[in-house]
Amino acid sequence: MVTKKRTRPRNAGRESPRLRAEDSEPMETDMPKLAAGIGGLLGGLALMAYIRPSSTLEAFTRGGIATGSACVFAAPALSLIGQSQSWDMLVAVGVVIGFFAHFIWGAIALFFKRHARDDVSELIAKIKRWKRGA
Repeated sequence: MVTKKRTRPRNAGRESPRLRAEDSEPMETDMPKLAAGIGGLLGGLALMAYIRPSSTLEAFTRGGIATGSACVFAAPALSLIGQSQSWDMLVAVGVVIGFFAHFIWGAIALFFKRHARDDVSELIAKIKRWKRGA
């Protein structure tokens, strides 16, 4: 029995679902996220000096949220305001986003810590009164 040799590879004409290492450009995707993450961590650490977390777990959680928020939102924020995505702009916007993410997370945690024993309906009534300004 004579077998015929294939001249084309089996997946010719079809794109591979996986990206090869040489096909991806790490400078285009990884470096901006790294710059924004460093900025977010710096922003979170700057606020952590003034508002100290109560435990190490809380410190790591807030730092991770500040870093993750900066990684996710720094590039869209720069494109929204029409700035270039250079290293220094990504770090600066990452610091601001990390600072505010750390602050907002701390404010939410403090609210729930103060009202841990309250009923849900009481909390909703308090929030509604606060929104009305009463």
